Amino acid sequence: MTISKCRSDSVPASGVYLALASCLALAVSGGRAFAHSSEGGFVLLLPTDQYLAGAAIAVAATFFLLVALPGRLTARLGRTSLPVARISRTAARRIAIVTSSASFMILGLLVLAGHIGERDPLENPLPIAVWTLFWVVLTLFQAVFGNLWPALNPWTGPLAILRRLTGSSLGAMALLPLPRRIGSSIAILQFAWFAWSELISLAPSDPGELATKVVLYWLVNAAGMLVFGEREWADRAEPFSVYFRLVGGLSPLVSSKDPRDGALKIALAWPGTALAARPPLDRSGIVFLVLALGASTFDGLSRTFLWLGLNGINPLEFPGRSAVILSGTIGLAVTTVTLFVAFEAAVAFGCRLAGRTDLFRTASGRLAYSLTPIAIAFHGSHHLVGFLVDGQQALIAFSDPFALGWDLLGWRGAYATTSFLNTLSGTTALFNTQTAIIVAGHVVGIVMAHAIAGDIFGTGKTATRSQLMLAPMMVFYTAFGLWLLATPHI
Repeated sequence: MTISKCRSDSVPASGVYLALASCLALAVSGGRAFAHSSEGGFVLLLPTDQYLAGAAIAVAATFFLLVALPGRLTARLGRTSLPVARISRTAARRIAIVTSSASFMILGLLVLAGHIGERDPLENPLPIAVWTLFWVVLTLFQAVFGNLWPALNPWTGPLAILRRLTGSSLGAMALLPLPRRIGSSIAILQFAWFAWSELISLAPSDPGELATKVVLYWLVNAAGMLVFGEREWADRAEPFSVYFRLVGGLSPLVSSKDPRDGALKIALAWPGTALAARPPLDRSGIVFLVLALGASTFDGLSRTFLWLGLNGINPLEFPGRSAVILSGTIGLAVTTVTLFVAFEAAVAFGCRLAGRTDLFRTASGRLAYSLTPIAIAFHGSHHLVGFLVDGQQALIAFSDPFALGWDLLGWRGAYATTSFLNTLSGTTALFNTQTAIIVAGHVVGIVMAHAIAGDIFGTGKTATRSQLMLAPMMVFYTAFGLWLLATPHI
C-alpha cells in the first residue's frame, strides 16, 4: 500500500496532520488496493482550494457563455452531424449474434475461473473482469464510442441460437406483457442490488460468491426475456441495457436506424446530442439515473474520514465492512433520495421562475439527461486510480486464469506497481486528470441542460430563468466532486 507524498510547505498544518493520520491508517490496515471493494485506498492530499474554485468558475462561465450566445447558433450546432458509416440491417444483426455469443462464452469461462481459480481476488480474473473491465472500462468505452451493449450482452446470441435450434420465437415474442405501470422499477431494483453488492456487501470480490451472483443475474434476466420478450425486458428491466443506453447517448458517435430499410447509420455529432433529443424519462427513469449518480457519489463519500467520523468510527482503526453495513445501506439510500429531491426541486423552481409550471413533468424528464455526463465524470475520475492499478493486476490474473500454472500473457508472478503515486509530480498529474474529467462532465451537462431548456421553453430569457437553480446545483456538484477526491479517506 502506498501513499502519495506531499511537501509540508504545500498544505496547511491541519492538512499535514490529516495526511499523517491517513498514512498511519493505511499502514495499520495492511490491505491491498483492489478496484472499489477493498478497505485500502490512496490519499490524494493536495492544496485544492484553487482546483475547486477554478473548476466551479469554469462550469459557471460555460453557463454564462451559452446564455450570451444566440439561441439559433446553439440550436444549429446541436443539429449538425457528419455521416461516418452505414451498416445493413442483416449485417448488424449477424454481428450482434456473433459478438453476444462470444460474450456469453467468455462469461462462462470467467464464472468457471471464479469457482476453480485462485481464491485471492487479485489473482482471479472474475472479480477484476466484473469490477474493473466491465464496470469501469466498458462504461467509459461506451461513453466515447456509443452503446455497444446490444451487441455485447450475453443474452442476444444464445437466445437467437436457441430460436434457430428449436424453430420457435422464444424471446422474440412475449409470453406475457410487462406492465407499463411499473416503469423501470425492475431495473432500479437490480441496479440497487448491484451497487449494494459493490459498495456495501461483506465480500464483493470473493471469486466463488461473485461467480454465483453472476450466474443468478444471468438466469434471472434470461428468464425475464423469455417471458416478457427480449426487447421489452432490455428496454425497462435489465439494468445495464438501461444504463448503457443512457451512457451511449453521450457519445459523439450517434447511431440511428434508416426508416427505409432498417440499416444502422452512424454519424459524428456533438457529445450528448442524441441523449438531449430523446423524449422525457418517466419518474422511474429519473430515479434510475439519479441512483447511478448517487452510487458513484456515495462510493467516494462512504470512505472519507468525515463519513466514518459521523458514524462514530475511528478511521485509524477501521473495523471492516461488517461494522458499516447498516450505515452504508442507509447512506446509499439517503444519498439517492437527496439527489432526487434536489434535482426535482431545482427543476420545479426553474419552471416557476419561467412562468411555465405546466411544463414541469416534461422539463424534469428531459433535463434529467443532463445528469448523465456528471454521473460518468464521477465514475471515471473516482475509478481512475483503481483502473491504473487493477489494469496491471488483470494481466497477472489472466496469465493463469484457472490456477493451473499457466503463463499465457507472461505476467505470472509479477506485481502491480503503484510507484506513480509515490511522488508529488505523479500525484499532481493524477489529480489534474481527475479534475479535467470532473469539469468536462459538468460542462457537457451544462451544455445539454441549456440545449434542452431552449427546446422546451424557447430561446431567450424564459429558458435562462428555467436554469437559474439547476446551473448553481451543477457548479456546487463540481466542487463537491473534487472535494471527494482530495479529502483523506481509507
